[in-house]
Amino acid sequence: AGKDGSYQRHASKHRSTEVVAEAGRYHLHVALACPWADGALSLLFLKGLEDAISYSVVHPTWQRTRPDDPEDAHCGWVYRAPGDEPLSNSLGHGSFACDDALIPDPGGAASIRDVYAKIGDGSGPFTTPALVDKETGELVSNESMDILKILDSKFDAVAKHPARTFYPASLEADLEALNSATIYPNINNGVYRCGFAKSQAAYDGAVADLFGALERVDARLRESRFLGG
Repeated sequence: AGKDGSYQRHASKHRSTEVVAEAGRYHLHVALACPWADGALSLLFLKGLEDAISYSVVHPTWQRTRPDDPEDAHCGWVYRAPGDEPLSNSLGHGSFACDDALIPDPGGAASIRDVYAKIGDGSGPFTTPALVDKETGELVSNESMDILKILDSKFDAVAKHPARTFYPASLEADLEALNSATIYPNINNGVYRCGFAKSQAAYDGAVADLFGALERVDARLRESRFLGG
């Protein structure tokens, strides 16, 4: 948190848009409890890339990522298989099933932290979505916006629906301005700013920004079916 109690998001450290349009080479790590990752997985299916890019889904309840080390209290996304024992949260509350939505990492990672450790990042934050090049072992990107752009245009040669574009060049400037000024800071990240605020003033400011942005988006949608175009 900032000195005023406001939520401060860590900047994504792994950012590249360089990929090779090769089926079977890349893997997407996803947490369905993470809206940023949900968008990436949705676009993967919308473009028809589910057979070209493999993906795995973690359990939605954070766990100790180094449970055998009493000195390491880090909690984060972990992999489980359908039918495994239910998990409680890191404080021991609840019982959350290991259902059919879970897809273990084919590379054998027990957690997203393990995925990052494998490429030499031991400090994190260990976030999803994360797009990994299985051939080189590199983490291509853990920035959702970069991954969305990659999936939208860089894999058309192996996509079932290459003609579908969700970030057309004719609307790029308008969409970028809308996202940078309204959608990202005040809505997508705005809900985090509300939920993780550490002071009343920071919370009040974030709530005002969120609902102000929702009003602007609502006004835009009264004039157009889509936010862009």
